[in-house]
Amino acid sequence: MPQSPLSDHEVPNNLIQLQVPITCDYFQKTSNEELILVNDENTQHSFFHNYPSNPYIHAVRVFSGKNYSQSYKIVSLGQYPTKVIYTRKEKGINYKVPNNYQVETILNGLTVLCKTQYQFSHKIVVKYTVEWTDENGQIKSRYSLSSAGAASSLFLKEIYNKLNS
Repeated sequence: MPQSPLSDHEVPNNLIQLQVPITCDYFQKTSNEELILVNDENTQHSFFHNYPSNPYIHAVRVFSGKNYSQSYKIVSLGQYPTKVIYTRKEKGINYKVPNNYQVETILNGLTVLCKTQYQFSHKIVVKYTVEWTDENGQIKSRYSLSSAGAASSLFLKEIYNKLNS
């Protein structure tokens, strides 16, 4: 399977959200250049990759009988601090959140950089940021201290408001 650039894949707006960080711990490794298929039953995604030989990871999810795909470029896996924060989910697995994790993808036709950054103050929190360049070349961003999903919702709200103004 040839590698595809990020722009070759589109996902409907109602399915777009920042994904749980993909780290080396969750993938099988091979000594050659073959793509690896990993089925994640928790998220109902199938991942195709050859990480770390190639930074691109392609995810496919079947929803209501249709295939939706998204590609990601891992920019930085980051690292886990001594006091690690976990994702908060009511159901399923709670994943460790790395500090300085960065992944690039296409959302709503824009190349975006999604990243995490630990904030060390009275209480340790993670700042989830979605960053993009607007049509005027200005770097814009939206962030949340609660979740990656909340940060992506703020991004989508900004884009939606811009389109309707």
